[in-house]
Amino acid sequence: MQIKYQVGSAFSMVCVVMALAGCQSQGASATGVHNEHTPLVPAPQPEQPGLSSAFLQTIKQDLSKRTGIPDSAINVLKVENKQWSDGALGCPKPGQMYMQMIIDGYTVQLQVKDMVYEYHTDQGNSFVSC
Repeated sequence: MQIKYQVGSAFSMVCVVMALAGCQSQGASATGVHNEHTPLVPAPQPEQPGLSSAFLQTIKQDLSKRTGIPDSAINVLKVENKQWSDGALGCPKPGQMYMQMIIDGYTVQLQVKDMVYEYHTDQGNSFVSC
């Protein structure tokens, strides 16, 4: 008799679940799955942090001083997020010691005529020419 009770309970449970599924309101389903009544709305994309234009201008001015080319003639080829393993920002100098920690920053590639120059930065305070 106990086996019939368990089978009956399982059958009752399936009936309840099916009944509740039929009561669901139209639109987005309980699982968030799209159906024909749910409009597709793209999820908002998180903003990507970027190098400030003022800091980028400071880097261009540094290259301008090094090359003698006006900063207005310097093109930005690429700015890319990067994580550096230490305070050298990926460009260690021989004989120097650097703070050992992960530092979020950027690789910046600048172009003057046919030459490409690379700078490494932190989040907006320090940079090095590599």
